[in-house]
Amino acid sequence: MIVMSILLFGEADPKSRLLNLKHGQIVMNALKMPKNPSYGVTSIRDLGGRDYLEFAVRDACNSGRQLGPTIKAAGRMICMTGGHGNVFGRIADGPDEVLKAVREQIHPGSDVIKLMAPGG
Repeated sequence: MIVMSILLFGEADPKSRLLNLKHGQIVMNALKMPKNPSYGVTSIRDLGGRDYLEFAVRDACNSGRQLGPTIKAAGRMICMTGGHGNVFGRIADGPDEVLKAVREQIHPGSDVIKLMAPGG
């Protein structure tokens, strides 16, 4: 089974306690994901990372250093000012800013790009 949209390091609630967690605790929480292939999840797609921490978890799982599903990661979601996801996302207004934001996600290693439409 493939989970097509998951947030390893956050949730949609901008008041979430997860906003206050330190980087080390965030990574440790992500590594607690189901590790046994018998759970049926073989792959996940993280569509909204935090500070690119998801790439370290992805690389550890995908290389076999950490037991876990295959991970495809988007980096920070790209959203508009005041739009859905602007707490964790990379705010970009207009075509030039969106192009720059996409390049900023590709540079550290994004596998996919998440664009947030108005309203989610």
